[in-house]
Amino acid sequence: MSAPEGGNRRGRPPKGSGLVDGLEGSEHARERLRLILGAMTGEVSVNEACRHLGIGPARFHELRNDMLQAGLSRLEPGQAGRPPKRTEAESAELEALKKENLELKVDLQASRLREEIAIAMPHLLNKAVAAPLQKKRAGKPPG
Repeated sequence: MSAPEGGNRRGRPPKGSGLVDGLEGSEHARERLRLILGAMTGEVSVNEACRHLGIGPARFHELRNDMLQAGLSRLEPGQAGRPPKRTEAESAELEALKKENLELKVDLQASRLREEIAIAMPHLLNKAVAAPLQKKRAGKPPG
């Protein structure tokens, strides 16, 4: 788009790197962003921006590319509209599955512990298994 003939622009004047002032973040980060944008728009030279940032040109170009890549990633198309809301049935099912998952994790951990005990101390396992068997045998008549 070009300006109308005669050089008169309509609308608000461009803020350029001044747009950074309204963003959330530390003053240090905003100043870095102002300098990178200023170098991109020609307000300041890359060398001047590097001097203010205390970095070399290679690091400056790396920061600029990281910033542009992050911006580009945020502009990738996503799913249109709001995410769908879960129904009460879906929410109840999700909660039931979460509870079952937790119970299964606890059971698995208990099983692993029993296995470790059986491997480390087999004599305890034998007594624990043998005692109920002996009681069963003692109650039965011979034969």
